[in-house]
Amino acid sequence: MIQTSVIRPAALDRCADCPGKCFGPCAVMTAEIGQKVAQRSAAARYTRGAELLAQGEPVTRIGIVTSGLIKIAMVDEHGNDRVLQLLHAGEIVGTPAGGDSDFSYQAATDAEICWIALPALDTILQEEPAAYRGFLDTVLGQLREQHLSTVAMRGRNTLERVAYWLVLQMPRNRPEGAAHVRILLSRRDLASLLDMTVETLCRVLHQLDETGALTILSPEEVLVTDLPHLRALARDHDEAIRAALSRDGWEWGARIRDVAAPVRLRAGGSASPRLAGHGIESGRRRAG
Repeated sequence: MIQTSVIRPAALDRCADCPGKCFGPCAVMTAEIGQKVAQRSAAARYTRGAELLAQGEPVTRIGIVTSGLIKIAMVDEHGNDRVLQLLHAGEIVGTPAGGDSDFSYQAATDAEICWIALPALDTILQEEPAAYRGFLDTVLGQLREQHLSTVAMRGRNTLERVAYWLVLQMPRNRPEGAAHVRILLSRRDLASLLDMTVETLCRVLHQLDETGALTILSPEEVLVTDLPHLRALARDHDEAIRAALSRDGWEWGARIRDVAAPVRLRAGGSASPRLAGHGIESGRRRAG
């Protein structure tokens, strides 16, 4: 396990400044419950690619993601990761039930986790029904997100899956217009999440570029120039599923910036966008 550092400030100060306090189980905790959790927990930072919990490893603690993205993966006999789901702020690493982990949990980006040992967690859940409900709702929400993502990808070919994922990166209710997308996931992780090879993902991105729906700026950046066309290519017709996925976290995985002016083309046809100084982080949960 690669761990860059363990954070040990005063527990209450750490929770007061925690970016994850408004999400997941922490969002429903009273100040008194939060104090109990803070006194029994410790935070740790991980670099991208670090393994937090190995497949088959006994679960002796659970973690609450406070920043970054964590991938849940199944490792096959050849050591290849098959990414099943992404966890973001407020979601849970491991299972409160304990036992051996069926999956590998790894940092898909630099991340921070708040860990609490299972015996301490059990005590809190027995003493505080609100905390129990918060953890239960979070676990059920992660399961629901996985079900919805399976439904969303079913019946779509590789081009439609990539287009659909890009559409989901756009914050809901944003105005139509060009948007600069920085993909936070590695190509390998994104390809695995969308059930394709890295080579297929690269080929599809270039196909989308050729349609005029987007322009590839770098391996990690694309400029969505025609969102309605991208939606058409994604067969984005089910607003209910898209809204649910966006609400539950599928928009995490990229960061979006609006383009301040119409895209200007350089000689040779490459895009030269002027980007607004403000940013929209597509993975940030919104009230309501």
